[in-house]
Amino acid sequence: MPAKFRLISATDARRLDQARGRSDDSRGLGWIIHENLALTDPDAWHVGVRWHSDGWVAAAALDPAGLLDVALANKTPTPRVAVSHGDLLGYAIAPQFDGQVLDWAEERVLANSDEHVVDCHAVRLGRRGVVEFTITGMAPKSAALCHTTVRLLATRASFAPGKQYEAAAPAEGLRAPYTIATLATHAP
Repeated sequence: MPAKFRLISATDARRLDQARGRSDDSRGLGWIIHENLALTDPDAWHVGVRWHSDGWVAAAALDPAGLLDVALANKTPTPRVAVSHGDLLGYAIAPQFDGQVLDWAEERVLANSDEHVVDCHAVRLGRRGVVEFTITGMAPKSAALCHTTVRLLATRASFAPGKQYEAAAPAEGLRAPYTIATLATHAP
């Protein structure tokens, strides 16, 4: 855990979600919050940490313009990562992949509203799944902070020996039914 951040357990995160009227997230591992933010502050934000045990995820070439076209054309998205409820307007920060971490930020307009928000995502790939770090519903002016935070957490995350991501598919084990490109476009 980076300095100045603290972890809120999955149990406590579920209680907080229930208190706020949000549905239970079976993939949730917890929340990470900056030490200077109080949970009672209406402007408080947190990083949701989730585990996707879908198996090894294939890497793919990322063409940000092409990915955006796919994402915007996708009228029935299949969001595997946490997202704000609303329509995708575009990428605030285009998807990038460094061989271990995929990260991007989306600008959305909330449902039944004119309010724009940014959702920031970073996933750390492992041998049997991915760890997701997401901040949803940030003000667009905070896109850089939002993106930097989730990217920092994902790059610092690590897997136990033998559980790290390898570019070549493992000979045995589950393979995810999606690629890194479909994570960033919410495609089926």
